[in-house]
Amino acid sequence: MKKLKIEKVREILGKRIRKKRRELDITQNELGKRIGCVTSFICEMEKGRRSMSTENLYKLECVLGPLWGNYDPEA
Repeated sequence: MKKLKIEKVREILGKRIRKKRRELDITQNELGKRIGCVTSFICEMEKGRRSMSTENLYKLECVLGPLWGNYDPEA
């Protein structure tokens, strides 16, 4: 497996969060309310500018479904 810089991991994860959220037709505000975060935090995560705790990743996956089901960074 190719080792990625943390910045790239945040970027990839942010894109996956945005894609899944849009597929489910959920706004950033609604997602924030569901996981207990402010909208600006969701926005920053989707842009790959913020890291998240394991707890927030778990909450996101409870709402959006698996985000790392495929470990291929290009997926």
